[in-house]
Amino acid sequence: MAPEAPVVGNQFMAPCSVDLTIVPKMMTISACTFVVMDANDNIVFKVGKFMSPLAPRILLDAAATPIVSFHKKSMSLHSTRKVYRGDSKDSRDLLFTVKKSLFNTTLNVFLASNTKKEHCDFKIRGNWSEKSCTIYSGTSSNVIAQKKTKMMTGQGSYMAPAGGNPAVVVVGQHFMAPYPVDLTIVRKMLTISEGNFGVTDANGNIMFKVKGKLLSLRDRRILLDAAGNPILSLQQKIMSVHRRWEVYRGDSKDSKDLLFSVKKSSLLQFKTQLDVFLASNTSEHHCDFKIKGSWFERSCTIYAANSTVIAQIMSVHRRWEVYRGDSKDSKDLLFSVKKSSLLQFKTQLDVFLASNTSEHHCDFKIKGSWFERSCTIYAANSTVIAQMHRKHSVSSIVLGKDKFAVTVYPHVDYAFIVALVVILEEINEDRSGED
Repeated sequence: MAPEAPVVGNQFMAPCSVDLTIVPKMMTISACTFVVMDANDNIVFKVGKFMSPLAPRILLDAAATPIVSFHKKSMSLHSTRKVYRGDSKDSRDLLFTVKKSLFNTTLNVFLASNTKKEHCDFKIRGNWSEKSCTIYSGTSSNVIAQKKTKMMTGQGSYMAPAGGNPAVVVVGQHFMAPYPVDLTIVRKMLTISEGNFGVTDANGNIMFKVKGKLLSLRDRRILLDAAGNPILSLQQKIMSVHRRWEVYRGDSKDSKDLLFSVKKSSLLQFKTQLDVFLASNTSEHHCDFKIKGSWFERSCTIYAANSTVIAQIMSVHRRWEVYRGDSKDSKDLLFSVKKSSLLQFKTQLDVFLASNTSEHHCDFKIKGSWFERSCTIYAANSTVIAQMHRKHSVSSIVLGKDKFAVTVYPHVDYAFIVALVVILEEINEDRSGED
C-alpha cells in the first residue's frame, strides 16, 4: 500500500484514488506549460516557467499560488532535479531530489531527510515517449500511481490515476468505483430455495443475488443483479482433482464466454489458497490472481499477480452497545459486548466499559453454553459475579444466517470479487462435508 506520510502537504491527500488529467500546452508562448485537471475537468494545478532558459518550473495551484519549484542541477551526470517548497531555493525548503539512472530511463526519488541516499524513497519506471510510467514506493513493488496516455482531439494529454492499485476489470467497468466498496454477503445456510446468497452495500441495498441448483448433477451458481438479470454463471468442472470452477458471462456455458477459472493451489491445504486464471491465460504457468486465508474463520485476502491486495474478506463480529435510558448518544454509552473470538465451540463474550477505549483487556467475561442456557459472568480478575442455569428443550431448529463482510479496493471489479467469494464458499463447503 502507499505510504501515508505526505511529501508536500496533507491537503493534497485523499482517502480514495484520485484521477488527474495532465495536458501539456506543446506550442504555448505563455508562461503556463501544463494544466492539471480533476475528473470533473476543474483545474487543480498549473505548471509554469518564467521567460528565461535558466528559470525553474513552478507548480501552482488553481489560484496561481506557488506550491513547489523544480531546479535543474547544472553539470549533473544524472540529470538531477531538486524540488523546493513554494518558489524557494533555500536548502531548508528542499522537499526531494530526482536523479536519472545512468543506463536506463528509471528515475530515483530521494526525500530531503534521506541524506545518505543508499536507497531511494520512490522509483519511476516506464516509457516516457509513450507518456506511460509507474511510480513505486521505495525499492518495493508497491504501486502508488500510474500514468497512461489518454487520446484527446487536438491535444497531447495523458491520464495519471494517483491511486494505490491499478485498475482490475474482469466482468465490466460498471462494476468499478473510484473508492473502496464495502459489501455484506449473507448466506442462508439451511435454505431450500434457489436463492442462497444475498449481497448488500453499506446502506443495506441489495446489489447481487446468487442462485444455485441444489439437486443438479453438476454444481452451478448464477450471479444476478438486483433486478434478477444474470451477470455470471459459475460451474464446477466434472472430475477435477483441484475442484476447478469455471465462470462464464451471463448464464452462458459457451467456451467463448468464459471469463476466468478458479482452482485450489494444491491438493493438500491447511489454509485456503486458490489460484485464479483469466480465460486469456491459456498456459496457466502463473495465476492472474490468488486467494489466501482461512475460510473456516471467514477471513481471507485476494491478491493480483504482482502481490497487490485488491480485496479483503472478514467475518462480521456482532457487537451490542448498551446506553443509559433510551438514549443513542455516545456520551450515554455504558458498555459494549462482543464475541471473544471468531471460532467458538462454547459461548465466550467480552464486555467493555465505555471508559475502556483501548479495549486491550475486557472488563467482564461471559463463558458458557448458550445452547443449554447455562453460563457464568466473571469480572476481569476472574471473580465470579453471576451464574445462570436454565434447562430448555429445543422444539425447533432456527434457520441461521452466516454473515461476513467484503471490502473491495478502489478501481477493482466487485462483481468479480463476489464471484470469487461464492466459489470460495462452495469449495470450503465441499471440504467441510468430507471432514
